[in-house]
Amino acid sequence: MVEQEFIRLLKEYPDSLETRKRFIGLVNDFLYMQPLQANLVLTLYKMGIHKEIEKTSRLDNTFAYRFVKRLTDEHGISRENAARSVFIWCLCYGEKILEKLCEMDTEHDAFHYEDALIFLEKLRDDKIFDSECLDRVFSTIPQSSYNDFLNSVYTENKLVYYGIIAAKMNSKFKE
Repeated sequence: MVEQEFIRLLKEYPDSLETRKRFIGLVNDFLYMQPLQANLVLTLYKMGIHKEIEKTSRLDNTFAYRFVKRLTDEHGISRENAARSVFIWCLCYGEKILEKLCEMDTEHDAFHYEDALIFLEKLRDDKIFDSECLDRVFSTIPQSSYNDFLNSVYTENKLVYYGIIAAKMNSKFKE
C-alpha cells in the first residue's frame, strides 16, 4: 500500500526531504509498484507541499483543496487522483511524521466544493435565489466538510440543496 511505503520511506530517511535528487530516487525505489502515485507524490513535492505542511497549523479540507486544485488545473490530474495524493501527503507526512492532526475527509467528498461553488455562482448570476440567502450558504463552505456544507444548505434552503445534489449527480453521469 502506498501509504505504508511512504511512511516507511519518511521514517527510514528523515532527512530525505532536504535533497530533491535523493527524495526523487527514494520515492522511485519505494513506490516502484505504483508509478502513478509515485509521480503524484513527486509532483506535490515539487509544488512544496512538504514545506506548507510544516508551516500550517491545520491539515484540513481547505488546506488540501489548494493543492488538489493546482494538480487538476496545472497538471490535468483527475480530481480523485489529486485528492488521494494530497491525502497521502497530509496523512503520512503531516500526521504520522510531524504528528499534526489530519482533519481531512478520508472519502475526499470535500473536493466537490468546486461543483457546489460553480452551481451557487450560477444561482447568484441568474438571480434565482435571494442574494442574502446565497451569502449565508457561501459563508459555510470554507470551514466545513462537504457533508456539513450540504446539511447547512438543506437547513437554509431546501431548493438550493436539491439543486446542488442534482448538479453533482449530473457531473457524475458526464464522467
